[in-house]
Amino acid sequence: MTNSNLETRTRAALQSSWERCAHAHKLNPEAETPILRLQKSEVAPRREALIEQVGGHQGIFRKLAEIAADIGQCLVITDKDGVFARHDVKGAEDEWNGITLGSVWDERVAGTNAVSMALAEG
Repeated sequence: MTNSNLETRTRAALQSSWERCAHAHKLNPEAETPILRLQKSEVAPRREALIEQVGGHQGIFRKLAEIAADIGQCLVITDKDGVFARHDVKGAEDEWNGITLGSVWDERVAGTNAVSMALAEG
């Protein structure tokens, strides 16, 4: 895929998300919306399901987190519903701009965001 095709696809995905948020989800882009956060007891089964999906090999998460940290980034792992279910960031605070364990990034709740777009785009 060329950069031009990727840019066109990205713009289309953003436009579609904005339209869904405004019309289907009735979200106001001007309103500040607090990030919904699930309790630890609600996150635990989601986290266990993620671990089960990788055959119980949790080391893969640690390795990915180390790679991300080495380049100054963080690793965000959500379940299929956009719930932040794994937090493996070296030397980072527990929360950054609402990105924390249990935060819900489903477009219907959080509006247009990178997590929901990644899930929607596959």
